[in-house]
Amino acid sequence: MTRPRFRIPACALALVVVTAAVPPALGGTAGASCTASTMSVTAVDTGTFTWNLPITLRQNGTARVQVSPAAAGAFTTLSSATVRTAGQRTPSGSLVGLGGGTWDWRILITEWDGTSFACGGASFVITRLPAPSVSLAGVGITADGWRVPAPGQSAAAVPALGDSAPGTSWVRFRYSGGSWSSWTAAPASLPSSDITSVQAYRRTTTLLNGVTSTTAIRTDTTAPDMPTPAGAAIEVGSRGGSVEFTGSTDTGSGMAGHDSQLVDGDGNRSAWQKVAGSAVGVGPAAAGSTLLIRGCDRVGNCSDPARVALVPASQASPVGGTVPGATTGEGVVAARPRGGE
Repeated sequence: MTRPRFRIPACALALVVVTAAVPPALGGTAGASCTASTMSVTAVDTGTFTWNLPITLRQNGTARVQVSPAAAGAFTTLSSATVRTAGQRTPSGSLVGLGGGTWDWRILITEWDGTSFACGGASFVITRLPAPSVSLAGVGITADGWRVPAPGQSAAAVPALGDSAPGTSWVRFRYSGGSWSSWTAAPASLPSSDITSVQAYRRTTTLLNGVTSTTAIRTDTTAPDMPTPAGAAIEVGSRGGSVEFTGSTDTGSGMAGHDSQLVDGDGNRSAWQKVAGSAVGVGPAAAGSTLLIRGCDRVGNCSDPARVALVPASQASPVGGTVPGATTGEGVVAARPRGGE
């Protein structure tokens, strides 16, 4: 039995294209608005901006927190977030780049299709304390930043003239390799390693950082050169005498001055004494001793001492001769008597 054959009409094989209707794009939310209320500093140099969206938007939007110097009208965005549903929001934004003064702020909302609306909050004030100076303390460090690294040295921040606001002072150190330490409440101990600068600022009780100052730190571990006495030995008479010398020089922190010390024939040493000017006065009792003269810089580095033999007048040879304690070829320099003798 032969089965009947059925043919499908060619027209029935034609591709049927169904065009789906595309719904019109959503427009912006009619009558949309927002309300901005308060700004508060909730962390160091970080503000929290409280605002409310009373209705849910028809489409997603971007809400930007923007600020502008008071009445300037040129707004800068601090932070942004996607919004749609109704409700109160508290976004945060960094205040680091805002200088002292009064600032306006607003929330600008832009929906997906470009529709935008905004609401402004009450102006707020930023207080930036002026840059403090840095006070350096301890043995082996100068007020202007020269140091021999040693324990006990510290850095503090001194408020600028007219700055009497309550707050906290902070310092940090820059190492010779270029890295910075963490900020530390001042005063703070200086590290024993080599540092090149100290930065300091003051933070208000409202958590706003002030202007930063920078003080250069320079290490000086080189002693001055040796002073040069007028001779290797001098004659000391009944009225004593005066040893003149050419002072040391220093290429680092600079000269602080000169010291002198007497060493008797038994090796007993007196304490170092500061020298005023370019001459050391000695009394008659110093005869037979050795006078040492050294130069010291501002951070305490001292030169090797120059030595001068104090020869009793009864043992002195004529000028140009040799005396005990004098280097060969160096003669006695007659002492300049003290008291006008």
